Amino acid sequence: MAKLFVRFLFVFAAVATANECLDEINKYRNMAGKGSLSLCDEKYQQQAQQDAEYDQNNGFHKSLSHFDARSFCPPMGTKGGGIDQNEFLATSDFVSSCTWDKVMACFYNEGTDYHNDCCRTADTTAHRDALLGDHVCASCGLATGETNMYTNNFCTRNQAFTTLSAATECMDSLNKYRGMAGKASLPPCADKYQQQAQQDAEYDQTNGYHNSLSHFDARSFCPPMGTKGGGIDQNEYLASSDFVSSCTWDKVMACFYNEGTDFHNDCCRTADTTAHRDAMLGDHECASCGLATGDTNMYTNNFCTRNQLAINATIVV
Repeated sequence: MAKLFVRFLFVFAAVATANECLDEINKYRNMAGKGSLSLCDEKYQQQAQQDAEYDQNNGFHKSLSHFDARSFCPPMGTKGGGIDQNEFLATSDFVSSCTWDKVMACFYNEGTDYHNDCCRTADTTAHRDALLGDHVCASCGLATGETNMYTNNFCTRNQAFTTLSAATECMDSLNKYRGMAGKASLPPCADKYQQQAQQDAEYDQTNGYHNSLSHFDARSFCPPMGTKGGGIDQNEYLASSDFVSSCTWDKVMACFYNEGTDFHNDCCRTADTTAHRDAMLGDHECASCGLATGDTNMYTNNFCTRNQLAINATIVV
Protein backbone atom coordinates (compact mmCIF):
# COMPACT_ATOMS: atom_id res chain seq x y z
CA MET A 1 0.00 0.00 0.00
CA ALA A 2 2.85 2.38 0.83
CA LYS A 3 4.41 1.84 -2.59
CA LEU A 4 1.09 2.49 -4.30
CA PHE A 5 0.68 5.67 -2.28
CA VAL A 6 4.13 6.93 -3.26
CA ARG A 7 3.43 6.09 -6.91
CA PHE A 8 0.12 7.95 -6.71
CA LEU A 9 1.83 11.01 -5.28
CA PHE A 10 4.48 10.93 -8.00
CA VAL A 11 1.93 10.65 -10.80
CA PHE A 12 -0.22 13.37 -9.27
CA ALA A 13 2.78 15.72 -9.01
CA ALA A 14 3.80 15.01 -12.60
CA VAL A 15 0.27 15.65 -13.88
CA ALA A 16 0.02 18.86 -11.86
CA THR A 17 3.36 20.04 -13.29
CA ALA A 18 2.29 19.20 -16.84
CA ASN A 19 -1.04 20.99 -16.43
CA GLU A 20 0.59 24.10 -14.97
CA CYS A 21 3.17 24.06 -17.77
CA LEU A 22 0.57 23.64 -20.51
CA ASP A 23 -1.56 26.45 -19.07
CA GLU A 24 1.41 28.80 -19.39
CA ILE A 25 2.35 27.56 -22.87
CA ASN A 26 -1.18 28.27 -24.07
CA LYS A 27 -1.37 31.61 -22.29
CA TYR A 28 1.58 32.93 -24.30
CA ARG A 29 0.53 31.18 -27.52
CA ASN A 30 -2.86 32.85 -27.27
CA MET A 31 -1.19 36.22 -26.69
CA ALA A 32 0.52 35.72 -30.06
CA GLY A 33 -2.72 34.67 -31.77
CA LYS A 34 -1.73 30.98 -31.86
CA GLY A 35 -4.07 28.11 -31.07
CA SER A 36 -3.85 26.20 -27.80
CA LEU A 37 -1.97 22.90 -27.68
CA SER A 38 -3.05 19.75 -25.89
CA LEU A 39 -0.82 17.57 -23.76
CA CYS A 40 0.80 14.59 -25.44
CA ASP A 41 -0.11 11.20 -23.93
CA GLU A 42 1.19 10.33 -20.46
CA LYS A 43 4.12 8.22 -21.71
CA TYR A 44 5.46 11.26 -23.58
CA GLN A 45 5.05 13.37 -20.44
CA GLN A 46 7.11 10.74 -18.65
CA GLN A 47 9.73 11.02 -21.39
CA ALA A 48 9.87 14.81 -20.98
CA GLN A 49 10.42 14.26 -17.26
CA GLN A 50 13.27 11.86 -18.02
CA ASP A 51 14.70 14.43 -20.43
CA ALA A 52 14.64 17.12 -17.74
CA GLU A 53 16.34 14.87 -15.22
CA TYR A 54 18.99 13.72 -17.70
CA ASP A 55 19.73 17.20 -19.03
CA GLN A 56 19.85 18.66 -15.52
CA ASN A 57 23.01 16.60 -15.00
CA ASN A 58 24.39 16.29 -18.52
CA GLY A 59 23.64 19.58 -20.24
CA PHE A 60 21.03 21.19 -22.46
CA HIS A 61 19.37 18.89 -25.04
CA LYS A 62 21.69 15.93 -24.38
CA SER A 63 18.54 13.83 -23.93
CA LEU A 64 17.83 14.16 -27.66
CA SER A 65 20.84 12.01 -28.51
CA HIS A 66 20.67 9.82 -25.37
CA PHE A 67 17.13 8.43 -25.73
CA ASP A 68 15.49 6.64 -28.65
CA ALA A 69 14.25 9.26 -31.15
CA ARG A 70 10.85 7.53 -31.28
CA SER A 71 10.25 7.98 -27.55
CA PHE A 72 9.68 11.75 -27.57
CA CYS A 73 6.52 12.05 -29.67
CA PRO A 74 3.57 9.98 -30.91
CA PRO A 75 3.77 8.53 -34.43
CA MET A 76 2.67 11.09 -37.01
CA GLY A 77 1.46 8.78 -39.79
CA THR A 78 3.09 8.09 -43.14
CA LYS A 79 4.48 11.62 -43.49
CA GLY A 80 6.34 11.42 -40.20
CA GLY A 81 6.88 14.02 -37.51
CA GLY A 82 9.54 15.75 -35.44
CA ILE A 83 10.37 17.50 -32.19
CA ASP A 84 11.38 20.94 -30.94
CA GLN A 85 12.79 21.03 -27.40
CA ASN A 86 12.99 24.12 -25.17
CA GLU A 87 14.95 24.01 -21.93
CA PHE A 88 15.86 26.42 -19.15
CA LEU A 89 18.12 25.65 -16.18
CA ALA A 90 17.42 27.69 -13.06
CA THR A 91 20.65 27.88 -11.06
CA SER A 92 20.67 27.62 -7.27
CA ASP A 93 20.26 31.39 -6.83
CA PHE A 94 16.99 31.36 -8.78
CA VAL A 95 15.37 28.01 -7.94
CA SER A 96 13.00 29.50 -5.36
CA SER A 97 11.82 32.33 -7.60
CA CYS A 98 11.29 30.41 -10.84
CA THR A 99 7.91 29.21 -12.09
CA TRP A 100 6.62 27.89 -15.39
CA ASP A 101 5.02 31.26 -16.06
CA LYS A 102 8.29 33.14 -15.61
CA VAL A 103 10.22 30.70 -17.79
CA MET A 104 7.59 30.93 -20.54
CA ALA A 105 7.68 34.72 -20.28
CA CYS A 106 11.40 34.68 -21.07
CA PHE A 107 10.87 32.33 -24.02
CA TYR A 108 7.99 34.44 -25.32
CA ASN A 109 9.87 37.73 -25.06
CA GLU A 110 13.06 36.62 -26.83
CA GLY A 111 14.31 39.31 -29.15
CA THR A 112 13.80 41.98 -26.48
CA ASP A 113 15.64 42.95 -23.28
CA TYR A 114 12.93 41.42 -21.06
CA HIS A 115 13.93 39.79 -17.78
CA ASN A 116 12.35 38.76 -14.49
CA ASP A 117 13.56 37.38 -11.14
CA CYS A 118 13.92 33.91 -12.69
CA CYS A 119 15.53 34.45 -16.09
CA ARG A 120 16.42 36.87 -18.83
CA THR A 121 15.80 36.44 -22.54
CA ALA A 122 18.43 34.68 -24.63
CA ASP A 123 19.97 36.64 -27.51
CA THR A 124 18.01 34.55 -30.01
CA THR A 125 14.36 33.83 -30.86
CA ALA A 126 14.77 30.05 -31.22
CA HIS A 127 12.83 29.27 -28.02
CA ARG A 128 10.06 31.72 -28.93
CA ASP A 129 9.83 30.15 -32.40
CA ALA A 130 9.46 26.70 -30.87
CA LEU A 131 6.92 27.91 -28.29
CA LEU A 132 4.72 29.42 -31.02
CA GLY A 133 5.17 26.71 -33.67
CA ASP A 134 2.45 24.68 -35.36
CA HIS A 135 2.62 21.60 -33.18
CA VAL A 136 0.34 18.64 -32.51
CA CYS A 137 0.93 18.41 -28.76
CA ALA A 138 3.38 19.33 -26.00
CA SER A 139 5.06 17.54 -23.08
CA CYS A 140 6.60 19.03 -19.96
CA GLY A 141 9.24 17.93 -17.47
CA LEU A 142 10.62 19.62 -14.37
CA ALA A 143 13.68 18.22 -12.57
CA THR A 144 14.12 19.85 -9.15
CA GLY A 145 17.02 20.01 -6.71
CA GLU A 146 19.91 22.42 -6.25
CA THR A 147 19.07 23.48 -9.79
CA ASN A 148 15.76 23.19 -11.65
CA MET A 149 15.59 22.05 -15.28
CA TYR A 150 12.44 23.08 -17.17
CA THR A 151 11.87 21.02 -20.33
CA ASN A 152 9.27 21.32 -23.11
CA ASN A 153 8.98 18.86 -25.98
CA PHE A 154 6.84 20.06 -28.89
CA CYS A 155 5.66 17.40 -31.37
CA THR A 156 5.08 18.43 -34.97
CA ARG A 157 3.48 16.68 -37.94
CA ASN A 158 4.96 16.35 -41.45
CA GLN A 159 8.61 16.38 -40.43
CA ALA A 160 10.61 13.20 -40.84
CA PHE A 161 11.74 11.20 -37.83
CA THR A 162 14.56 10.04 -40.12
CA THR A 163 15.81 13.63 -40.14
CA LEU A 164 15.87 13.67 -36.33
CA SER A 165 17.65 10.32 -36.21
CA ALA A 166 20.23 11.44 -38.77
CA ALA A 167 20.77 14.68 -36.87
CA THR A 168 21.26 12.73 -33.63
CA GLU A 169 23.94 10.49 -35.18
CA CYS A 170 25.60 13.53 -36.74
CA MET A 171 25.59 15.51 -33.46
CA ASP A 172 27.02 12.56 -31.53
CA SER A 173 29.95 12.32 -33.98
CA LEU A 174 30.43 16.08 -34.15
CA ASN A 175 30.62 16.40 -30.37
CA LYS A 176 32.88 13.35 -30.09
CA TYR A 177 35.57 15.10 -32.13
CA ARG A 178 34.95 18.49 -30.50
CA GLY A 179 35.50 16.78 -27.15
CA MET A 180 38.76 15.28 -28.41
CA ALA A 181 39.94 18.82 -29.17
CA GLY A 182 38.85 20.11 -25.76
CA LYS A 183 35.86 21.96 -27.19
CA ALA A 184 32.43 22.06 -25.58
CA SER A 185 29.59 20.06 -27.07
CA LEU A 186 27.14 21.92 -29.30
CA PRO A 187 23.36 21.57 -29.03
CA PRO A 188 21.29 20.89 -32.14
CA CYS A 189 19.58 23.92 -33.62
CA ALA A 190 15.77 23.89 -33.53
CA ASP A 191 13.99 21.41 -35.78
CA LYS A 192 13.20 23.89 -38.55
CA TYR A 193 16.92 24.54 -38.98
CA GLN A 194 17.56 20.79 -39.13
CA GLN A 195 15.00 20.69 -41.93
CA GLN A 196 16.85 23.50 -43.70
CA ALA A 197 20.13 21.59 -43.46
CA GLN A 198 18.35 18.62 -45.02
CA GLN A 199 17.15 20.84 -47.89
CA ASP A 200 20.70 22.17 -48.27
CA ALA A 201 22.09 18.65 -48.56
CA GLU A 202 19.49 17.67 -51.15
CA TYR A 203 20.04 20.85 -53.19
CA ASP A 204 23.84 20.70 -53.07
CA GLN A 205 23.89 16.99 -53.89
CA THR A 206 22.55 17.97 -57.32
CA ASN A 207 23.83 21.52 -57.76
CA GLY A 208 27.28 21.47 -56.16
CA TYR A 209 28.96 22.31 -52.87
CA HIS A 210 27.51 25.26 -50.93
CA ASN A 211 25.18 26.46 -53.68
CA SER A 212 22.37 26.20 -51.14
CA LEU A 213 23.84 29.23 -49.37
CA SER A 214 22.92 31.47 -52.28
CA HIS A 215 19.77 29.57 -53.29
CA PHE A 216 17.82 29.76 -50.00
CA ASP A 217 16.89 32.79 -47.88
CA ALA A 218 19.88 33.66 -45.67
CA ARG A 219 17.58 33.91 -42.64
CA SER A 220 16.47 30.30 -42.99
CA PHE A 221 19.76 28.68 -41.95
CA CYS A 222 20.13 29.86 -38.34
CA PRO A 223 18.09 31.35 -35.51
CA PRO A 224 18.27 35.15 -35.14
CA MET A 225 21.32 36.17 -33.12
CA GLY A 226 20.03 39.40 -31.60
CA THR A 227 21.14 42.95 -32.22
CA LYS A 228 24.79 42.03 -32.78
CA GLY A 229 23.99 39.59 -35.54
CA GLY A 230 25.58 36.31 -36.44
CA GLY A 231 26.47 34.03 -39.33
CA ILE A 232 26.87 30.53 -40.66
CA ASP A 233 29.71 28.13 -41.42
CA GLN A 234 28.81 25.23 -43.70
CA ASN A 235 30.81 22.01 -44.06
CA GLU A 236 29.92 19.52 -46.79
CA TYR A 237 31.24 16.23 -48.09
CA LEU A 238 29.93 14.35 -51.14
CA ALA A 239 30.47 10.60 -51.02
CA SER A 240 30.68 9.35 -54.61
CA SER A 241 28.96 6.14 -55.70
CA ASP A 242 32.05 4.05 -54.89
CA PHE A 243 31.98 5.15 -51.25
CA VAL A 244 28.28 5.51 -50.42
CA SER A 245 28.04 2.14 -48.68
CA SER A 246 31.12 2.65 -46.50
CA CYS A 247 30.52 6.25 -45.40
CA THR A 248 29.10 7.26 -42.02
CA TRP A 249 28.86 10.54 -40.13
CA ASP A 250 31.70 9.40 -37.89
CA LYS A 251 34.03 8.75 -40.84
CA VAL A 252 33.18 12.10 -42.46
CA MET A 253 33.78 13.92 -39.17
CA ALA A 254 37.09 12.08 -38.80
CA CYS A 255 38.25 13.51 -42.15
CA PHE A 256 37.18 17.02 -41.17
CA TYR A 257 38.87 16.68 -37.76
CA ASN A 258 42.16 15.39 -39.19
CA GLU A 259 42.63 18.05 -41.85
CA GLY A 260 46.25 19.14 -42.01
CA THR A 261 47.44 15.52 -41.91
CA ASP A 262 47.49 12.64 -44.41
CA PHE A 263 44.63 10.85 -42.65
CA HIS A 264 42.16 8.86 -44.75
CA ASN A 265 39.63 6.09 -44.29
CA ASP A 266 37.37 4.00 -46.54
CA CYS A 267 34.97 6.94 -46.92
CA CYS A 268 37.14 10.01 -47.48
CA ARG A 269 40.57 11.57 -47.26
CA THR A 270 41.45 14.91 -45.72
CA ALA A 271 41.30 18.02 -47.90
CA ASP A 272 44.42 20.12 -48.38
CA THR A 273 43.08 22.78 -46.01
CA THR A 274 42.01 23.10 -42.38
CA ALA A 275 38.89 25.13 -43.14
CA HIS A 276 36.48 22.30 -42.30
CA ARG A 277 38.33 21.46 -39.09
CA ASP A 278 38.27 25.15 -38.12
CA ALA A 279 34.52 25.33 -38.72
CA MET A 280 33.91 22.07 -36.87
CA LEU A 281 35.78 23.29 -33.78
CA GLY A 282 34.51 26.88 -33.80
CA ASP A 283 32.63 28.65 -31.01
CA HIS A 284 29.11 28.21 -32.31
CA GLU A 285 25.63 28.50 -30.79
CA CYS A 286 24.20 25.35 -32.37
CA ALA A 287 24.58 23.00 -35.34
CA SER A 288 22.28 21.42 -37.93
CA CYS A 289 22.77 18.33 -40.04
CA GLY A 290 21.48 17.10 -43.38
CA LEU A 291 22.12 13.89 -45.29
CA ALA A 292 20.91 13.43 -48.86
CA THR A 293 21.18 9.82 -50.00
CA GLY A 294 21.07 8.13 -53.41
CA ASP A 295 23.70 7.31 -56.00
CA THR A 296 25.84 9.76 -54.04
CA ASN A 297 25.50 10.91 -50.41
CA MET A 298 25.81 14.57 -49.44
CA TYR A 299 26.73 15.24 -45.81
CA THR A 300 25.95 18.81 -44.71
CA ASN A 301 26.66 20.66 -41.44
CA ASN A 302 25.46 24.19 -40.75
CA PHE A 303 27.10 25.90 -37.78
CA CYS A 304 25.36 28.98 -36.37
CA THR A 305 27.60 31.57 -34.76
CA ARG A 306 26.97 34.77 -32.84
CA ASN A 307 28.76 38.05 -33.67
CA GLN A 308 30.50 36.94 -36.85
CA LEU A 309 29.69 36.47 -40.50
CA ALA A 310 31.65 33.59 -41.97
CA ILE A 311 30.65 31.32 -44.82
CA ASN A 312 32.98 28.39 -45.38
CA ALA A 313 32.71 27.56 -49.05
CA THR A 314 35.75 25.33 -49.23
CA ILE A 315 35.17 22.15 -51.22
CA VAL A 316 36.20 18.77 -49.86
CA VAL A 317 37.72 16.62 -52.57
